[in-house]
Order: sequence, then structure tokens, then C-alpha cells
Amino acid sequence: MFTPVPQLLPEKPLLKCVLLFGHDDELLRTPWLVLQRAGYRVVGTTNIEEIDLISAVEPIGVVLLCYTLSLEEQEAAVTEVQRYHPNVPSARLLPLEPSTCKCAASSQSMTHSALQGAGALVRLVNQLLAARAVTKGLSRRPDRRRMH
Repeated sequence: MFTPVPQLLPEKPLLKCVLLFGHDDELLRTPWLVLQRAGYRVVGTTNIEEIDLISAVEPIGVVLLCYTLSLEEQEAAVTEVQRYHPNVPSARLLPLEPSTCKCAASSQSMTHSALQGAGALVRLVNQLLAARAVTKGLSRRPDRRRMH
């Protein structure tokens, strides 16, 4: 499991949990720190078997997948999280040179390259969470036709 770096508590309350998943914990360290400093609770793992355990106890709001994963591993991870958190959005973290990554060309989900910077990563997570909140709100809206 990804070992977190000690840090001070954020000044604002923690937001939804972000799950980072990839094969190299060193590559996950920077996005982990960026999102944690932005106020998110961040959980990372390099072991797909741990995703079930994490998903069962954490309020996962977004899944970020490292480019070190195969497309099959990415799909398996999202499917596992969605067993506990239906319709959870995901995005792929790309290498510094995204054109060298097969997942960039074949992915239909959102992506983030390290070249875009820390602010762009936080905006991406905020955007994914906002879209999910709108989707959840629409699915809970009562059918007005029945009210008349």
C-alpha cells in the first residue's frame, strides 16, 4: 500500500476521498501531495486486491489511474470501485510526454498530464466531483408528472 508522507492537517474540511491507483508509488506521490494539500482525503495503492477493501470503507468520489496500468487493469479497478460507489468518475494520469502513452490515444475518459501542473489536477478533480454531484442530484429529482 502507498505510504503517505506526514503532513499538517488542512485548514479546510476534507472533501470526498480520491483513490490513486498505479504500479509505482513514487509516481503517485506528487498527485497525492497536491490533492491532500487541496483538502482532499487521498488513498493510494499499487495493489489491485486492496481496491475492494479501500472501496468498502472510504467514500470514494474520484478514481485517478496511473499510466503504468494496462487498460484492462484500469477497467478492473474502476469496476471494483463502482461495486460500492456507482458511477464514480475516473481520470487517467499521463506521463510528461502523453503522446508516448497508449492509454492517452485509446482512453475516452478525462486525462491529466504532469505538464499541466498542480492547479490543473485540482481543477480536474473538482470538475469530476461537480459532474457526479449533478448526476446524482438529477437521479434523485422526483418525477413532477406524478405530483399533479
